Amino acid sequence: MRLAFWSLLGAALACGSPTEPSTPFLHFEADVVFGIPTLPTTAKPQAGGIVISGVFQTPTTGYTLSGALAVTGFHVLRLDVDAHGTDNPFPFPTQNFYRAQVGDLSPGDYDVSVYHKDRNRPEVPSVRVYHQVVRVP
Repeated sequence: MRLAFWSLLGAALACGSPTEPSTPFLHFEADVVFGIPTLPTTAKPQAGGIVISGVFQTPTTGYTLSGALAVTGFHVLRLDVDAHGTDNPFPFPTQNFYRAQVGDLSPGDYDVSVYHKDRNRPEVPSVRVYHQVVRVP
């Protein structure tokens, strides 16, 4: 009897909790776009996630974008989009389109914020370009 109890207890402890929250993942991609007016930042829900897209205008062509996701509270997400300057830019303003897919989200309402930061200008703080509650189905 004791062996059966300890065996069941050990098996129960070895299993993960079915209600344990998963860690969201981020898939980020960016590219330069030409000939379009600036686009607003949007966050569109999808099953188990959110797709965030927008345009980050930089002062020259010599930038690459990167994204980082932070979970700052229960159902609170912050996407930081950073522009990093590279060598040999052409001296005209450039629109950099980005798309961020956030996945492994449980259903519910999420407070979503998006911030832009030009890493070549550390004196300029991050700018919040989007803040909205998004319902994930």
